[in-house]
Formats: sequence, structure tokens, C-alpha cells
Amino acid sequence: MSFSDFDKIKEKDTILLLFGILFLVAPGILEFFVYYRSIFIDVNIVKLLLLAISLVLPASFIYTLVLFEKNKAREENDLFVAFVLSSVCSGLINYCALVIAYFANFSFRQFIEILFAIQIIIFFLLIWIRMDSKKSE
Repeated sequence: MSFSDFDKIKEKDTILLLFGILFLVAPGILEFFVYYRSIFIDVNIVKLLLLAISLVLPASFIYTLVLFEKNKAREENDLFVAFVLSSVCSGLINYCALVIAYFANFSFRQFIEILFAIQIIIFFLLIWIRMDSKKSE
């Protein structure tokens, strides 16, 4: 990749990529900072990033599958936009669950249980909204 390739990157794609990184990496790092601060000393940065992403990525992937319709894709980057939107949604859910768990003094296990419950509820809401929109078409 040369520097001339950077001119081809659109501003919209850059902003979407930054939002994706912010909502994929930051929630996991914040969760580990709240519950396991010693992990920042014990683990190198690559492992920490993988751990942080592993808390958000599964839900983001599932939300992307629910949001993206291949037969209705209008632009070539619709899948990318759906992934970024699902990452933002999943990241915000992680932030909300972390705030609830932090102020209620929950353990990490209780936090994960709350996070999982909220993710399941949002998943079924997305499917219900998707089915309802297909009925109206």
C-alpha cells in the first residue's frame, strides 16, 4: 500500500471505521479496566485487544446478519455499514450493562450475565422489527 492509496479512501468510510474501532475495542478494554486492572500489566497489547474485541464481536456479527439484506443491497459497502451500525449498537449495550453492573457492585460474572440477557432481548427485538417490516412490504 502506497501513500497514493490513502487518497482513494472516502471520509465517510474513515468515520465509519473509527466508530467501529471505538465501539469494538473500547468497551472491552473498559470492562477489563473496571474488573481486572492487573491484566494491563500481565498481558501484552495484542492479547488485550483480542480479549476486548471478543466481548463485543460475537453480538456485532449476529446483529450484522440480522440487519443486512443481500438482495436489497444498494451500494457495495452496505455490508460494511451494517457491520459498523451493529458494532455501535453492541458497544452501546456493553457500555449500558457496564454502568448498571458498576453502580450495583456486581461481579464480572454477574456483569456478563446482564450483558448476555440484554443482548438476547435486543436480538429478539431486531428480529421482531425485521419480521414486522417484511409484513408491511
